[in-house]
Amino acid sequence: RPQLKNFDIEDRQKEIIQGSLKIARAAAAGQNVKVALSIGPMGDLLEPLGAVSLKEAEEEFANVARLAVEDDAGSGHAKGPDLFIFETFTN
Repeated sequence: RPQLKNFDIEDRQKEIIQGSLKIARAAAAGQNVKVALSIGPMGDLLEPLGAVSLKEAEEEFANVARLAVEDDAGSGHAKGPDLFIFETFTN
């Protein structure tokens, strides 16, 4: 969410995540491929180098994963990724 805050769209996080997954699922339809969700850096440094605590970072990454598998607009089923890729954690 910190990156989305830079563009004043943090309130659209769920829409962006689920919309991206919907596009990826449509592109993958009929093919023998997996849909992955990449979860990467927050864009802010963790303590003691930055202002974000480890707990805050863990909660944000868990929230991204939760939103990805949450029921899609009341459809009764999640359309989440087949797998998650955690990347570029340098701090």
